Amino acid sequence: MLKITFPDKFGRKEHTPFQYLERWALMSQLVPATQGKFEDCIMSQAGTVSIVMSMPFFAGPHPSPEETHSFITALGFELFRDGSSTLDYIDRTSGLILRDCHPKNWIKAGGALVPVDVIPEMAGLL
Repeated sequence: MLKITFPDKFGRKEHTPFQYLERWALMSQLVPATQGKFEDCIMSQAGTVSIVMSMPFFAGPHPSPEETHSFITALGFELFRDGSSTLDYIDRTSGLILRDCHPKNWIKAGGALVPVDVIPEMAGLL
């Protein structure tokens, strides 16, 4: 699957292209099955930039909100609110935050939940 960012948008509105690529690298470390890979940058005639990434295709339905919440909290995460408009969880021991965890950003594949558009970041680093 290919993912192309909106022009000059790199996930969260305040993030840079470098931070976007760092998050992809972090997700690939956390969930090796996602294997995020940088493919290209595209520049429009207007001078805006989009980043092209690839990852494997995961077939399956989206989980329910309850399934997603149960899965994430079983991993030691708790709901986290810091003014973000997204559904976020934090592991207070490691400082890892998983942002935008709504069910459409997960796929039920092979009996497991796979994050396909969740935004990982380390508290205080991004």
